[in-house]
Amino acid sequence: MKIVINGYYGGFGLSGLALAEYCSRKGNKEARSVNIPRNDPILVSVVEELGERANGSCAHLVITEIDDDLDGLWSITDYDGAESIEIQHDAARVRKRAAEVLYDAGLSDQEKLQQLSAIFPPLPSMLKKAKVDALYGEDGPVEKRLGSSWLPGK
Repeated sequence: MKIVINGYYGGFGLSGLALAEYCSRKGNKEARSVNIPRNDPILVSVVEELGERANGSCAHLVITEIDDDLDGLWSITDYDGAESIEIQHDAARVRKRAAEVLYDAGLSDQEKLQQLSAIFPPLPSMLKKAKVDALYGEDGPVEKRLGSSWLPGK
């Protein structure tokens, strides 16, 4: 995934040209630089195409690329306007391990639950409210019941 950040001191901002181009492609006449998601593909393409002409008055925009599996596990931090990407590495490791367990065809649902319980300590108390056999019912396998949209792809 590509993310636009400000690479030097000053602060993030788009030039008038870049903001107009972004708004034109987005079909939005009221966008402000500060409200645009930094991983917005349209923003990324505008900055890639315009290069230095995309920079606002105090900005030096750069495109940083991170693994798509880190979606939702990153944030932008800044020091005097110079920005960097901060990754929640512990959460990324947990997500990866949970995906390995959920997608392991060699494990039974009970084994998956046991391994997930070791990864997520609150899980056993959550399961006390529901029977384990309900995890594999008409709603599908454990992956579907626990929700795997937050997990990286197979």
